[in-house]
Amino acid sequence: MLRTLVLVAFLIAWFAMPLVLGLTRGMVHNRWMLQETSREYGYMVGVAIAWLIPILVTYLWVTWGDSAWRDIGGLVAWSVLTGMVGGQFFLKLMNHDAAALGHPVEFKIIGHERVAVRLRVVGEDYDKITFKCGVVRWREHYREPAGTAPGMIYRGRLGLLWGEFLDK
Repeated sequence: MLRTLVLVAFLIAWFAMPLVLGLTRGMVHNRWMLQETSREYGYMVGVAIAWLIPILVTYLWVTWGDSAWRDIGGLVAWSVLTGMVGGQFFLKLMNHDAAALGHPVEFKIIGHERVAVRLRVVGEDYDKITFKCGVVRWREHYREPAGTAPGMIYRGRLGLLWGEFLDK
């Protein structure tokens, strides 16, 4: 009975946390644009594995010998989804540095996707750096005659750049 209660409590917390993370992610994601990098995928995998191990150990402890592969597959799938959301969120939080000095730049659109746009920094020092931003966020700051949007760029603790738009 105790094992079942432990598993139920753990499952509720385990399934609820990514939902809370998804809701709060929008606040960080809309404010900071992290430069496009392959490190994102490493953080996604790390978060997925870190999220899977505690629930898998608890599940196998409670249901030793009776565990179904479908249940384990569901836990793995939920961990992968959590890693996709949480990896980007965690990387942005780890890279952010409140004491970083900003440089004024202009962002120019270089590609459209369904719900996002790819941006490039206009300027000598950061010319090949690209960012992703939501379409709605881009439209809020876009200056039509110039085709750009003003912003600031910062170097984070992990060495990655992040940008944010200047408010109009």
